[in-house]
Amino acid sequence: MAIVKPCEQRTFCCSDVFNAMQKKESNVGRDLAGNKIPPSASGIGMVGDRHLRNKAYGPFQIRLPYWKDATRGKPITYNGQVLTFPESVLTSRGASELIVCKYMERYLRKFRPKDKFGRPTGDGPFERITKCKGTMADVEKVARIHNGGPNGHRRDSTKTYWNGGTDTHPDFKMWLCEVTKHK
Repeated sequence: MAIVKPCEQRTFCCSDVFNAMQKKESNVGRDLAGNKIPPSASGIGMVGDRHLRNKAYGPFQIRLPYWKDATRGKPITYNGQVLTFPESVLTSRGASELIVCKYMERYLRKFRPKDKFGRPTGDGPFERITKCKGTMADVEKVARIHNGGPNGHRRDSTKTYWNGGTDTHPDFKMWLCEVTKHK
């Protein structure tokens, strides 16, 4: 029988982060018709924050400003198709993953170690996660930036997203530990 490491000592991959993100973001929501989606659903077809101007779409609850930051106004293709907002993130987890990756590539670059000339000398949080070497601290940065924007890792408002959920809205860290419990 394999010994399971405590969650804080595990290393994490992109799939772990995306699985936890999907569980967190798809926990409660509604579809385009306004019907409640049960907490166990995939989040495909889900529209969140319907009362806000920038609604959140799909399994990772991506909003238009996030989309614009990730794509930088350029066409992005996935499986040979040009992605469109909100249809692509509303109907495809793979397309949603690509948008989150583009967003993280843009905003996590600043965390890469640099030499005295400012050139990258090693991997930052996102690179470690893509190589399945991410730490809990790396995943926390990704989760909080996803939730709170480019400086989300510093915002008090994202602490509850990461580590302070309630019974009806579990936190990201809890979902991360749950989806990786067999590691």
